[in-house]
Amino acid sequence: MSWPAPIAASFGSLGPALIGLLGVVVGAGINLGAQFVLAERRQKDERRTAVRLVDDELARALDLVEAWGGPLRRVLPEKASDIDMSSWAKAQDVLSLALDNDGWDVLREAEASVIRFRRSLEAGPDETDPSASKMIDDAARDALQKIRAARKQLEPYVRA
Repeated sequence: MSWPAPIAASFGSLGPALIGLLGVVVGAGINLGAQFVLAERRQKDERRTAVRLVDDELARALDLVEAWGGPLRRVLPEKASDIDMSSWAKAQDVLSLALDNDGWDVLREAEASVIRFRRSLEAGPDETDPSASKMIDDAARDALQKIRAARKQLEPYVRA
């Protein structure tokens, strides 16, 4: 059976249109793939930046907490304002997606312990009240433990 001439002629003119459509589909696929790769790279870079900034804050806080047990003990209350957790506040959304539940909990506990230590320093040790100094000592011990645990949790992301 043969096709009538007008139908056969219309199939012949569809060839370039189908090739054009195939080009559009392939181009859209390439563009979609490129956008996906760029979005993944951007997300990875944001995560790395957030982790590094928070880790840096934790490292500075750790230095001050460790100094509490040393000769700088008397000047530390004046340094309480140096304990800054502003990167933590900015990076919470990125870190909450990057870390599993356990890692997130460890990081939140470290942040809370640093804030407790800072607040106890701001209140200042009362030389006449040994329990006030003990409160700061307890906050320092808690912060040391939790900061180290949080930095260990962040370590794989810092190196990535």
